[in-house]
Amino acid sequence: MSQLSPRPELEPDFRDYEPIHPEPGWKSFLRKLWAPIVGIGAFLAKFGFVLLKFKFLFSMFVSAAVYVWIGGWWFGIGLIVLLFVHEMGHVIEARHQGLPVSAPMFIPFLGAMITMKEMPQDACVYFYECRGCGKLLKPNKGDCCVFCSFGTVKCPPIQASAPCCGTR
Repeated sequence: MSQLSPRPELEPDFRDYEPIHPEPGWKSFLRKLWAPIVGIGAFLAKFGFVLLKFKFLFSMFVSAAVYVWIGGWWFGIGLIVLLFVHEMGHVIEARHQGLPVSAPMFIPFLGAMITMKEMPQDACVYFYECRGCGKLLKPNKGDCCVFCSFGTVKCPPIQASAPCCGTR
């Protein structure tokens, strides 16, 4: 029989197999949802410690993704670099002052922040000389130290209802 000859006609309902019919309902949906959940769980079980250890990088990438999605590559990456340089200025100055601070944490739509790992116990500074301009800061009248005058919270001795080291 040549390839050009017509194929013999089969009966209209002839099948040599049983077709697979999709299973409708919530069981099918859960079965399809199970694989990605297991995959994400396995990924977090294996690499979850890295995300916790390097939350600085994780938060930077999440923020970059949000800003790139909103304004494109130049806007997103440019804004992250700008925030990083700004926050690293805070980190450098705080470490110069001997304060234990964290790496920058990026927060989409809000910016970034650094945090102090612990409140310093010797935070009373009566005089502070600015490294940039050389101006000498002194506490305001009625305050015991520069930290009480210009900080967001009072110094630790004042918080503990004890006399401040700058009190004479």
